[in-house]
Amino acid sequence: MGTARYSEEFKRDAATLVESSGWRISSLARERDVNPESLRQWIARSRAAASPSGTGGECPLHQEEREELRRLCKEDALDTLRTLLFEFDSRSPSGTRNSCTACWRKSCGSSKTSTPTASPRSD
Repeated sequence: MGTARYSEEFKRDAATLVESSGWRISSLARERDVNPESLRQWIARSRAAASPSGTGGECPLHQEEREELRRLCKEDALDTLRTLLFEFDSRSPSGTRNSCTACWRKSCGSSKTSTPTASPRSD
């Protein structure tokens, strides 16, 4: 069994038909007597050629944008952690402080739940 050769125009038209008309890949492949995997590859190539970067995805980020994205992700993670710790602390029985939050706030050195006490001020 040999492999069929299709013209570039045929491949481009088939890929365009799937993308523009909403044909399912399997249906169009059956209609045109084409292997569905071949059609998927033609569509991927068509999308890659149409993208600004030529890679089929979004334009790649510059180094500064990558660093900013990392920084923002870290900030978001820290904000989420602080919110969760605050909620966890507020759910503890009144008069006690959860050890996790207490250590996070550096208000105690103990790993046990402690009763809040007035801390001596060192002036």
